Amino acid sequence: MKRNGSINILLILTLFFMAACCSGKAGNKTKDIVSVNSIDEKEMKTLFIYNADDLSGKWTIISIAGKEIPSEKEAFLQFDIQEKRVSGKAGCNNLNFPYEINSDDATAIVFKMGISTRMMCIDMEAEELFLKNYPEITSFSLNLQKDVATFFDMEKREILVLKKYLAIIDGSLHLWMLIMF
Repeated sequence: MKRNGSINILLILTLFFMAACCSGKAGNKTKDIVSVNSIDEKEMKTLFIYNADDLSGKWTIISIAGKEIPSEKEAFLQFDIQEKRVSGKAGCNNLNFPYEINSDDATAIVFKMGISTRMMCIDMEAEELFLKNYPEITSFSLNLQKDVATFFDMEKREILVLKKYLAIIDGSLHLWMLIMF
């Protein structure tokens, strides 16, 4: 019995080590995000290499049109890759809208007209800023090493910055891993 426990612990440690070594650096497939103003459109298309599936999951909204969004707003977007839909909150109301990624250009994205609940909240500044700017988004980049997604308009101005969501419970970060034996 003790031997099985030791083997299980060894397997868990091995899997954790492999995940830590490989996360975000497989084949050095991403580069750090650089100032978009300093590169042209051709360079923009070749600089960021990733799979659009990397958008999958929950992302915290860090800034909208250059304005930082306080974490207490609990603003987030959840990308559903199979349904090609985004849901979330930008501070008050629930949002849900479809999107498309161009199959010929992995950096091109278009957010379509969506739906939103219409509750009135005391502070709706972040939500109004989001609803005003998200239709202008035409491209995005991912920095998988920093878990950041940045969305741009046609002039390559930064419209939206997202950070991959991490669960924090009781003030500590929890990494959930399910291993079946």
